Amino acid sequence: MNTFEINPNKYILIAIEQKIILIPFNKYNLSFAKPITIFECVDVINQIKLMSIPDSKDEIIIALDNSGIVTTALISNKNSISNIKKIKATIDSNDNSVWSIDCQYPYIVIGGNHKCVMLFNYETSEEMNSKSIIYIGNEHNVPCVSISKCGLFVGNNSIDQVAKIFDIQTGKLIAKIDNPKSEWGWGVSFIPKNLFR
Repeated sequence: MNTFEINPNKYILIAIEQKIILIPFNKYNLSFAKPITIFECVDVINQIKLMSIPDSKDEIIIALDNSGIVTTALISNKNSISNIKKIKATIDSNDNSVWSIDCQYPYIVIGGNHKCVMLFNYETSEEMNSKSIIYIGNEHNVPCVSISKCGLFVGNNSIDQVAKIFDIQTGKLIAKIDNPKSEWGWGVSFIPKNLFR
């Protein structure tokens, strides 16, 4: 098993090699239905994530693979799959594998070995030739990304020991934070202001 994602009310999604498998379950009696392979990616899957759609019971599964392809599919309230897209998230790089993902409808933000962060709009992304905003400037891989809860900022942390915050719309660099311990950056998250005292 590569990675998994859970909708606590309906199903478990498991990534195994190149396949995404959906296992429906009944939360009231903890029974599981027969697993269903919902789609296959181009290469080995590195990460998956569910994206909620506002005012809808449908969700979008997003899978990142080792070749730099982002595969998305709409999962309906009845667990049927539709609208499968394969979005190319590569640049001129020797290693285009993508590893990190965050999403807040309609935005999907990814980071990877291409040393940058890419933002896609799910509503306007087309198969394989999608336009994206690319936040550049990292000197090494980007293993973690995050979208702020307000939806205005994108953050990333990199193995180059630098965390960055960008304006989600313009791509402008808002802040650059050097890691004080000079260690690789493996995590980034926006914390709501109300949690500080």
